[in-house]
Amino acid sequence: MENPQVINRQHYQYVLENDMVPYETFRANYELKEKAGVSYYEAGKGPILLLLPGSTGRGISFFEYMMELSQDFHVITVDYPKVEGLNELAEKMLGFIKTLEEEKIHVFCHSFGSVLAQEMLKRQPDLFDQVIIAHGLSKDKLVGKSTIRNQQKSIRSFMRSISFLGYERFLKRFSKRLRRSFHIFPDDTSKRLFWEGFYEEMLYTTPKEIMLSNYHFMRDFWLHFVFEKDDFKVDSSKVHIIESYSDHQLNMPEKQALKALFEDADYHILEGDSANSLIKNKSQLIAMINEKCNVSEPH
Repeated sequence: MENPQVINRQHYQYVLENDMVPYETFRANYELKEKAGVSYYEAGKGPILLLLPGSTGRGISFFEYMMELSQDFHVITVDYPKVEGLNELAEKMLGFIKTLEEEKIHVFCHSFGSVLAQEMLKRQPDLFDQVIIAHGLSKDKLVGKSTIRNQQKSIRSFMRSISFLGYERFLKRFSKRLRRSFHIFPDDTSKRLFWEGFYEEMLYTTPKEIMLSNYHFMRDFWLHFVFEKDDFKVDSSKVHIIESYSDHQLNMPEKQALKALFEDADYHILEGDSANSLIKNKSQLIAMINEKCNVSEPH
């Protein structure tokens, strides 16, 4: 497990000290724990709010959310364990949730975390209250073969790079790509460099077997899973779907499928695109979590 005191400063060159303080505070005060085969961070008291990450599979990607939301919730953010596919991941996560000994929990999921949330909702709808899906996706019978092939091809290419480039070489290539993808804080270089370094550090501290596991469960989803509206015995008015404006405009089949499965869900559009959304739309997303999970006034 990570040492909560250690931050690799090599990833944060030219970042001003003030911009390191929130992350340093988190790493100094929150310990990565483990229960039922799942590693997790937790903080706060109140209703349980489970945060499910996207393709990074790393709960620490929510560290700012955790510190702010823990004023009103018992926030838990998880690292995805090594698994053979989506079925095993859902089984492990449901086993973990049952150890929390709460009647119902709230969920906020991002990107591919929405796929895991759907599979858990399908299996155990009674465990969940409000489910907030940010930039999610799904697959129903109307998603075409070309969309499925493109998704499979992209994931397969990524997994081959991990397996055959050599992991160190892959990490170097991917970290360069990560840094080029950050288009936030155009007027604050230090803040932008912090987030570039943060995701780079997260990449370098993800073992190869975990990286492959995360992409394997995504590939498994595109190969073997099809959801239908009747699969979900849940009040879809308790599901809240958040997209970016560009996602909405493109009418992507995997986005349309998610809305079709939960036709009574609240639907919200954020300005711009979904890139770096957890960072640039943090205030809006946290306000929405507080509102939908019945906390009227964020502290």
